[in-house]
Amino acid sequence: MQDKLTGKALFWFGTAMAAAFLCCGFLFLCTDVLIDNFPEPKRTWLGILLLVYAGYRGARQYFRFKKMQREVEE
Repeated sequence: MQDKLTGKALFWFGTAMAAAFLCCGFLFLCTDVLIDNFPEPKRTWLGILLLVYAGYRGARQYFRFKKMQREVEE
Protein backbone atom coordinates (compact mmCIF):
# COMPACT_ATOMS: atom_id res chain seq x y z
CA MET A 1 0.00 0.00 0.00
CA GLN A 2 2.70 2.47 0.95
CA ASP A 3 4.72 1.64 -2.16
CA LYS A 4 1.79 2.48 -4.48
CA LEU A 5 1.14 5.72 -2.63
CA THR A 6 4.79 6.73 -2.83
CA GLY A 7 4.87 5.86 -6.52
CA LYS A 8 1.83 8.01 -7.23
CA ALA A 9 3.24 10.91 -5.24
CA LEU A 10 6.54 10.72 -7.12
CA PHE A 11 4.69 10.51 -10.43
CA TRP A 12 2.68 13.67 -9.75
CA PHE A 13 5.71 15.50 -8.38
CA GLY A 14 7.68 14.61 -11.51
CA THR A 15 4.81 15.76 -13.72
CA ALA A 16 4.61 19.07 -11.88
CA MET A 17 8.36 19.56 -12.21
CA ALA A 18 8.22 18.86 -15.95
CA ALA A 19 5.48 21.47 -16.27
CA ALA A 20 7.50 23.94 -14.19
CA PHE A 21 10.59 23.51 -16.38
CA LEU A 22 8.43 23.91 -19.48
CA CYS A 23 6.96 27.15 -18.15
CA CYS A 24 10.38 28.48 -17.17
CA GLY A 25 11.76 27.67 -20.61
CA PHE A 26 8.97 29.59 -22.33
CA LEU A 27 9.34 32.38 -19.78
CA PHE A 28 12.99 32.87 -20.72
CA LEU A 29 12.33 32.64 -24.46
CA CYS A 30 9.19 34.77 -24.73
CA THR A 31 9.40 37.47 -22.03
CA ASP A 32 11.84 39.99 -20.60
CA VAL A 33 11.72 38.67 -17.03
CA LEU A 34 15.18 38.76 -15.38
CA ILE A 35 16.67 40.35 -18.51
CA ASP A 36 19.32 42.12 -16.39
CA ASN A 37 20.59 38.86 -14.88
CA PHE A 38 20.50 36.83 -18.12
CA PRO A 39 21.44 38.81 -21.23
CA GLU A 40 20.28 37.68 -24.67
CA PRO A 41 22.66 34.86 -25.73
CA LYS A 42 22.61 33.20 -22.31
CA ARG A 43 18.86 33.69 -22.07
CA THR A 44 18.14 31.90 -25.34
CA TRP A 45 20.39 28.96 -24.51
CA LEU A 46 18.95 28.65 -21.02
CA GLY A 47 15.40 28.69 -22.39
CA ILE A 48 16.22 25.98 -24.95
CA LEU A 49 17.98 23.89 -22.31
CA LEU A 50 14.97 24.14 -19.98
CA LEU A 51 12.61 23.09 -22.79
CA VAL A 52 14.78 20.09 -23.66
CA TYR A 53 14.99 19.05 -20.01
CA ALA A 54 11.21 19.45 -19.65
CA GLY A 55 10.77 17.15 -22.64
CA TYR A 56 13.09 14.60 -21.08
CA ARG A 57 11.24 14.70 -17.76
CA GLY A 58 7.90 14.55 -19.52
CA ALA A 59 8.99 11.45 -21.47
CA ARG A 60 10.18 9.80 -18.26
CA GLN A 61 6.85 10.53 -16.61
CA TYR A 62 4.99 9.13 -19.62
CA PHE A 63 6.91 5.86 -19.42
CA ARG A 64 6.42 5.75 -15.64
CA PHE A 65 2.67 6.22 -16.20
CA LYS A 66 2.62 3.37 -18.72
CA LYS A 67 4.48 1.15 -16.23
CA MET A 68 2.00 2.02 -13.48
CA GLN A 69 -0.87 1.12 -15.81
CA ARG A 70 0.69 -2.27 -16.63
CA GLU A 71 1.14 -3.01 -12.92
CA VAL A 72 -2.52 -2.16 -12.24
CA GLU A 73 -3.67 -4.52 -14.99
CA GLU A 74 -1.66 -7.44 -13.57
